[in-house]
Parts: sequence; structure tokens; C-alpha cells
Amino acid sequence: MTFLAVLPKGYQTEMIFGVGREAKIFLWAAVLGILFGICYEALRIFRRTVAHNDIAVFAEDFLFVVVCGVAYFVFVTAAAWGQLRLFVLIGIVCGMIAERLAVGNVIVEASSVIIKAVIRRIDPRRAISIVRNAKRRGDKFVQISKVSENEKKGDKNA
Repeated sequence: MTFLAVLPKGYQTEMIFGVGREAKIFLWAAVLGILFGICYEALRIFRRTVAHNDIAVFAEDFLFVVVCGVAYFVFVTAAAWGQLRLFVLIGIVCGMIAERLAVGNVIVEASSVIIKAVIRRIDPRRAISIVRNAKRRGDKFVQISKVSENEKKGDKNA
């Protein structure tokens, strides 16, 4: 027996997916949860290497939740015909937990140690000279671009 939802202009869609389709959607939701977890791990690494105040942490978390909410909406719209299903949310949460338990904490610790070691080894004077050199080259590029742009305008006016 199939239940149908009647939509405008006679368009109909099935309300029950079947166990096979639900299992596929659940597994894809778990993959999405793993991706969410990886993104949050990157955010954790960033927080450990760059000093943050409470407002910045709030803003980052808020933005993360908004992006994940939009991704969830797009996923549900594409995979589950826009029908909000609890097993999709459970799949995402399971994926995030699996990622965190499997590799999340190890990656964050290792990455934080490596990044902090690299930052400690950077010579500030050398970094400043690299930035100044890049700025000079950028300024020279802008000047050359302006000259060639003026030459093109001069050719069109002639």
C-alpha cells in the first residue's frame, strides 16, 4: 500500500520511501555528518592557533550552524523530497559522532601542535620583508596595469 500526498495541479509524490531508500538516505546523511564534523574540526584547529574572544567564538559557531542548517535543508530537499525525517537528523548526528571518535580529537591535537611549532619558527623580520617585497611588486603591477589601460583608452579615442 502506498500513501500519496496530493500537491497542486495533480502532482503526486510517495510519502513512504521504503526501507532500501531510507537506508541509502541514512548513510548519505551520515556522510554529511562526517563532513560537518570535519568542518568543525577545522574551526577547532583555527581557534587553538589564533586567539579568540567570546564574541568571535559565538559568531563562528553561529555561522557554522547557519551553514549546516542550509546544507541540511538542501540535502533533505534533494534526497527526501523536502520531507523532514527524523532518521536523516539521526544519521547526521551519528556521522558527526563517528568522525569525532575516530579521528577528530587526534587530528585537532596533532594539527595544533604542528601549526604552533611552525608559527614559533617563523622569523618576524623575515616575514615582514617578504610582505614588503610582495607589496612593492603588487604596487608595480598596479602601475603597469594602469599604464596599459590608459594606452588602450588612447587607442580607442584615436
